[in-house]
Amino acid sequence: MLSGIRVFRSATFDRWAPPLALATGFAVLIAFGMAGVTRRGLWAMDLEVFQAAGRTWLAGESPYDRAALDRHYPRTEVYLPAFASPPATAPFFMGLGLMSERTAKRVLDLMSLLAVGILGWLSARMAREPIDPRLQPASTRVFWYFPALFALSSFTFQTLWLGQISLITATALQAVWYLDRKRRPVAGGVCLALASLKPQIMLLPLIWLVLEKRWRMILVSGVVAGIFMAYPLIRGGPIAEMRAWMAAVQDYKTHDPNRLGACFVVGLPSLVVAAGGAAMDLTLTGVLLTVVLWAGRRRICADDVPALLALGGLGIVYGHDLDFVYLAPLAVSLALHLRGRPTAGWVVAGLTAVFFVPSRFVCQFGLPLLSQWRSAIGLVFLGWLLSLSVQHAAVQAPRLRNLGSR
Repeated sequence: MLSGIRVFRSATFDRWAPPLALATGFAVLIAFGMAGVTRRGLWAMDLEVFQAAGRTWLAGESPYDRAALDRHYPRTEVYLPAFASPPATAPFFMGLGLMSERTAKRVLDLMSLLAVGILGWLSARMAREPIDPRLQPASTRVFWYFPALFALSSFTFQTLWLGQISLITATALQAVWYLDRKRRPVAGGVCLALASLKPQIMLLPLIWLVLEKRWRMILVSGVVAGIFMAYPLIRGGPIAEMRAWMAAVQDYKTHDPNRLGACFVVGLPSLVVAAGGAAMDLTLTGVLLTVVLWAGRRRICADDVPALLALGGLGIVYGHDLDFVYLAPLAVSLALHLRGRPTAGWVVAGLTAVFFVPSRFVCQFGLPLLSQWRSAIGLVFLGWLLSLSVQHAAVQAPRLRNLGSR
C-alpha cells in the first residue's frame, strides 16, 4: 500500500515537475526582470542609450561623436558613458529610436523572452544530440529545465531590466553552433552576423570557425554584417566610422563601471587588478590559447568547444557580469559529462547558486577582491570542464583504437 502511494507520488512528480519548473522560471523572470519586483531605478538604462544612438544615426550624425549623442539622450541628469556598440547595430537601434521608450521596452522584452525560450530549446537539442557518440544523451527533461534555468538566472533578470540585447545575441551564437552541426552554413552565417552585434564575445568563436574553414558561413556572415552597417559606413565613410567606433570602445573601458577590477567586470585581468595587481590585456593570450585548443581538438570532446570558448572569452579576455548569459553551452557540457554523477551535480548546483547571487548584495561591501567572486567561479568552471573533456577523450581513445583493430 505504502509503496503504491510512493510510486504514485513519484510518477506525479515526474510528470508535473518539468512544466512547473518552466512556468515558475518565466513567472519569476517576468516579475523580477520586467515588472521590477524589489528593484529601484536603472529601468531601461541601456535601452535609452541604444535609442539615443539610433536617433543620432537617424539625424544623419554619428553616435560615436559624444556631443551628437548627448543631444539625443533623454536623461540629462543621468551619467552617460560612451556608446561602444558596433556600426552593425544601426538598423536595430534606429528602429528602436523610432519608438517611444515604453513601446521599445515592450518590444525588446518580448524579443528577449522569446530568445530565452529558443536558447533553452537549442541547448536541449545539443544535449540530446551530442557530436561525440561516446557521450550519453541528456534526458528529455532538459527541454523543460534548460529554459527554466536560463529564465531563473539573475543575469537574465538584469539583462531584461536594463534593456540589453545580450539574450538575443547569445541565442544567435548558440544557433551558430547548432546550425554548424547540421551543416547549414547560410542560416548559420545569418546568426553569426546577429551574434556579432556583441563583437567582444565573438572573437574566440570566430577564430575557431576560421580555423575550421567554415568559409561559407563566414562569407554569409560578412555579407549580412555589411548590410547591417552599410548606412553608417556610407554616411561617415568606412575608415572614419570604424576609427570612431574603435576610439569609443577604448573610451568606454576608461569609465568606472567598465574598468578592470570593477564589480561588474569579470575575468582573470579584472580579478588580478582587484587583488592589487597590474592591469593587463590578455586578448592575444586568449587568441593563442584558442589556436592551441584547436590544434589539440582531438584530445577534447567536440561538444565542449562552445562552452570552453565562452568561458575562455569571459575568463581571459574581457566581459561584464551580464555577459554570463552566454554560458548556455556550459549547461550542455555539464549535462553530458555529469549524468549519473549526483555528487558532482550537487557541486554544480552550489556553485551556480553562488554564481547567481545578485551583484548588489555583494558589491555593497566595497571589497574589490570579494566582488570578483564570479570571475573566480567562472575560472573554476573553465578548468573543471577542460579536465572533464580531456579525461573523457583520453579514456575513450584506447577503446576506439581497439575497435578499429578488430
